[in-house]
Amino acid sequence: FLDDCQWMDSATVALLNQIMIMTGVDIEDNGFFFGCYRDDEMGETHPLFDMLSTVNSLCGTKTTKINLTSMSKDALNEMVSTELSLLPRITRPLANILHHKTKGSPLFVKQVMMELYKQRLLYPSLSRRRWLWETNKIL
Repeated sequence: FLDDCQWMDSATVALLNQIMIMTGVDIEDNGFFFGCYRDDEMGETHPLFDMLSTVNSLCGTKTTKINLTSMSKDALNEMVSTELSLLPRITRPLANILHHKTKGSPLFVKQVMMELYKQRLLYPSLSRRRWLWETNKIL
């Protein structure tokens, strides 16, 4: 698994290309390469795309691209509801704020929620036995 492939330079892509070709990665060997990249940070001329095309033609591999888009407000609310063990109708105001701040990126939602917790803007209330948040301070 390689993450942040958008940061790969030509030399790194060439090395990965050689490794995949030298090891004979093909469908029959059940070879598997899993890479992630942010397509908004990577143009169609990125060397990784050429490398995948080369490996496809030389090794007979199949490439599958899976586009992950931003979460909808409802999906994000479901995630927040699950994380905080609260009903979706209760978490909707917080989820709407998080959606606005993160544009629906699940990774960023998790990071923002952790930061809100560190800043005590999202906190467990023992008296109310649930999570609470400071909406006015989060905005």
